[in-house]
Amino acid sequence: MNWNTIITTLLTSCIPAIISYLVATNKSKSELNLFKEQSKSEIEKMKYQHESEIERLKIQSEIKSQSALDEVALNFFNDIVSGKRTINDLKNIKAIADEFNSEN
Repeated sequence: MNWNTIITTLLTSCIPAIISYLVATNKSKSELNLFKEQSKSEIEKMKYQHESEIERLKIQSEIKSQSALDEVALNFFNDIVSGKRTINDLKNIKAIADEFNSEN
C-alpha cells in the first residue's frame, strides 16, 4: 500500500465525520438556545401566576379579617341592644374580642 492510498482513504472517512460533528454541534447549540428562551418565558409566566396568586390570597385574607371585625362589632352591639353588655364594656373591648375569638 502506498501513502497516496492511505491518505485518500483517511481523508474520505475523516471529512464526512468532521462535517457531521460540526452539523451536530451547531444543531445542539441551536436547540439549547431555543430551550433557554422557552425556559425564560415559562419562568416569567410562573412568576406572574405566583404574584397573582399572592395578591389574591392577600385580598382574601383582608376580606376575612374585615369580616371577622364586622362580626365582632355586630355581636358587641347586639349584646348592648339585648342588655347583655353596657356602654362601659366598650372600655374592655380587647378582652371581649379575645372572649369572642375563644368561642369561635
